[in-house]
Amino acid sequence: MAPWEQGAAGELAPRPTLHLAPPMRGILELVHTALGPAGGIEAEQSVPIRDYELVLVISPEVDDARTQAVVDRVHRLITQKGGTLVQHESWGRKRLAYPIRNYKEGAYFFTRFQADAQTSRAIEQTLRVTEEVLRHLLVKVE
Repeated sequence: MAPWEQGAAGELAPRPTLHLAPPMRGILELVHTALGPAGGIEAEQSVPIRDYELVLVISPEVDDARTQAVVDRVHRLITQKGGTLVQHESWGRKRLAYPIRNYKEGAYFFTRFQADAQTSRAIEQTLRVTEEVLRHLLVKVE
C-alpha cells in the first residue's frame, strides 16, 4: 500500500476520482476542416516513375514461339500497369555459368522500362511463378 493511500490512523483513504472532460467534438471538427477529408494528405499523390532493367533466362526446352510469347506477356504486363518500354534486346542462347534445373544453357532477354514500384512488384511476382523462366533479375537503375 502506498503512503498516500493511508489515512492518519492507518485507515484507507478513498482513491481520488479522475474527472474527464466531455469529448472535444468542436476541436476534432476544426482539425478535420483544416486538414481536409484525407487527413492532410493530398488525395492524388504522384507516384515516382523509375527506370528498371530486366534480364530473363528462359528454358532451352521452350520453342521460339512460346519463348516470344513469354517475353510479350511480360511486356504487356508492363504496359497494362502504366509502364513504358524503353529498350528490348534478345541476347540469344548462351551457356549458363552453372546448371539450373539440369539445364546448361538458356535464352537471354534484356528489357529496359520505366514504371512505378507497384508495377515492378507485379512483374517480380509473375516471373516467380512462370515455369518457362529459369532465372530473372530486375534492378532499379540509379
